[in-house]
Amino acid sequence: MRSVYAVALWLALLVAVVYAAVVHSQPAPALLQRTIDVVAADTRGRQVDTLSPADFAAVQDGSPQRIVSAEFVRDSGRLFGIFLDEYHTTPGAAADRSRDVLLQFVRHDLSADDRIAVLRPLDSLLTITFHDREEAAAVIESFAGRQGDYTPRSALERDLLAGTPARIDAARNQIALSAMNALVTNLGAAKTGRKTLVVVSGGVQRRGRTRGDAPLPTVDSLVRAANRNQVSIYPIEIEGGTDEEDEAARTALRALATDTAGLALVADDSLKAGLKTLLSDASGYYSVTLEPAEQPPDDRFHMVDVRTNRKGVNLRARAGYWAPVPAPVHSTRSGRAGALPPVANKFSPLIRPWFGMARGASGDTRVSFVWEPAARVPGDRSRLKAPARIALNVARVDTGATVFDGAVLPSGGASDSADSGEARATFELPPGRMQVRMSIEDASFQQIDTDVREVLIGSFPGPLTLGTLQVLRALSAKAFLRLAQDPEAAPVATRQFSRTERLLIRAPLYASGSAPNVSATLASRFGATRALEVQPWDTSGYQVDLPLAGLAGGDYVVEVTATNEDGTKHESVAIRVTP
Repeated sequence: MRSVYAVALWLALLVAVVYAAVVHSQPAPALLQRTIDVVAADTRGRQVDTLSPADFAAVQDGSPQRIVSAEFVRDSGRLFGIFLDEYHTTPGAAADRSRDVLLQFVRHDLSADDRIAVLRPLDSLLTITFHDREEAAAVIESFAGRQGDYTPRSALERDLLAGTPARIDAARNQIALSAMNALVTNLGAAKTGRKTLVVVSGGVQRRGRTRGDAPLPTVDSLVRAANRNQVSIYPIEIEGGTDEEDEAARTALRALATDTAGLALVADDSLKAGLKTLLSDASGYYSVTLEPAEQPPDDRFHMVDVRTNRKGVNLRARAGYWAPVPAPVHSTRSGRAGALPPVANKFSPLIRPWFGMARGASGDTRVSFVWEPAARVPGDRSRLKAPARIALNVARVDTGATVFDGAVLPSGGASDSADSGEARATFELPPGRMQVRMSIEDASFQQIDTDVREVLIGSFPGPLTLGTLQVLRALSAKAFLRLAQDPEAAPVATRQFSRTERLLIRAPLYASGSAPNVSATLASRFGATRALEVQPWDTSGYQVDLPLAGLAGGDYVVEVTATNEDGTKHESVAIRVTP
């Protein structure tokens, strides 16, 4: 018996030793490396290359960070991009000066080892190439401002840009943002080193749009892409209009420099000196490395304030570092390569999200997402800042493929803002499940909460389908008229409204047969009903005008019914009216 116990004890000991050896042989989790590029100059603008780690200080989230190295990098093979934003440049002396100074810069200031890509609006984003200096100069020589000139110069432009000047300007703004984003991505393909993007423009509007299943770039997403790829943006500002919208466009242009450690230049007599500073920045800069962090990478940009205690030295530093997450390796046990593992839902109390679904153009399901900050609970003394944006990532559970990755602003349906229809994410995917991850940020881009959930995507088969009803609201007759005329206006997530508001309820509809008969009713919780007037909503469906002033406070249900020879479909939405 003793021998049995001895053998058992020996086996247990052996298992423990083997287990300990296996555990200790596992590699320790990699620490998060944090590196920031910094430009240093004296009070006369001359480059300073004699700083040591002791000359720098860094603070993240109010906490001092230890600096382990500050290496001065001399870059002989520099990488440049130039975007000639003809759509937002006013013809005249400033535009001509920018062209001439850039030609001098490219032909005489750049070296044979430098690589440069030049892009104009409507140049192909799929075939961006790096030119030699003469090829780049040839493109720059053709640069001419077209602000306010809507005459098409090609068949593509004639087909792509049509409508009123306001619509053409909105499309031109998106073209410019998309071109800059493509240049940043191409520059970022060079994995190491600081890259430079020069933008000649009179200004861009900060907010972009979404179309179909494609998230389109905005100024904010462009800044994030530039910081992710270590690209610094140097806009050359062309003088233009003087109204509020023009000034906002120029402010957004300058923000591209401020938020990416670049420098805002002006198309005046100072431009040559500004480009010399740009060249100096690209030629030599500090790579400042903070003590590695123990927290795992989260694929977010972390704000860090880098300063120097050396007198007479000024710094321009990127606002922080990016913590990229390695591509996940998903389980294939389900038999579908790349399938995402299940997640535990985590609903944030700070936001009120809404997902709407309809039949897409390709037969897949078209999903729309909007959100609003949740109302503060009376007596809430929490010090959390108000949500200002959501970094939204949506992926298919069956394949792991990302279908949307970008920032979404809160729906502006409760205001009189003319651009309220832009705060929405729209994408298409087959029926199934999608995994939604939201990083909720305040106005300073700091994460204040997260929200993770899986959402079931329904199907819309058959020749007649009705999608999720969308609720839009307005506080004035002017705002309502604007909503009614804008087929892309964003709905709201809330379902509680004041009697001072007026609602517009839209029903996405697909009918392959004859035009259906569409009706709508309003029912109170006591069973009383009345018919509502229904009007066509562009080519996407129908809409219902619902003033709330004549309703008593309480709960109501709006039901929309569509009928033709293919059958009958119903969709409803519940709302609450308050005094």
